[in-house]
Amino acid sequence: MIVFFDFDDVLFHTNQFRKDLKGVFKEQGITEEFFVQSYIAIKKSFSGGKMRTYDFDRHVKELHGYTSFDEKKLRDSVDVFLRGSGKYLFSDSLLIIKDIKNRGDRVAIVSYGTASFQEKKVQSSGIEKFVDESMVGDIHKGKAIRTYLENERDGGRNSWFIEDREEHIRNVKEENPHIQTILLTRSEGRYGDSMSRYCDFEAKNMKEVKDIIIR
Repeated sequence: MIVFFDFDDVLFHTNQFRKDLKGVFKEQGITEEFFVQSYIAIKKSFSGGKMRTYDFDRHVKELHGYTSFDEKKLRDSVDVFLRGSGKYLFSDSLLIIKDIKNRGDRVAIVSYGTASFQEKKVQSSGIEKFVDESMVGDIHKGKAIRTYLENERDGGRNSWFIEDREEHIRNVKEENPHIQTILLTRSEGRYGDSMSRYCDFEAKNMKEVKDIIIR
């Protein structure tokens, strides 16, 4: 069995991480108002005002139009902050991964995000040492999983995908119709997506996920 996990809001408390990230910016003289205004400006520059992933470098560049700050100090502070990413893993994340691994099954992370920032966040969380594969960056999740499964003897027939966004479940299911999917709706998550025909199951936490995939 192979279990693919999304990272943000599934294994990682991204909402709290972002709140604390604002605090790092504030320590460098960037108010929450400027943080939010510049972030919204970036979102508006995308088609339909929809920014798919946080781009730290673009955000820093945009902020120069709102206030003055020492960019090097900000970047250094954020680097230090990222090194502590492990504390934002949900308490049940490593538990379910260890349970899956103890059964002799495999675990992979599939995370979409601006490559450098997202890679640092995932790597610094320390979770990669517990998984078999980590696919992070500007990727199409469905195609990334399909490429991974092409090397499987059975094509990955016995595989699962755990995700909090319906749109990602949809594109994974379209590329890999045989994969079983779980829409994870944590109370701490940032989104409130609903079930669709692409979602085979729904769970509110990893205990419920475990009950579904480990029978």
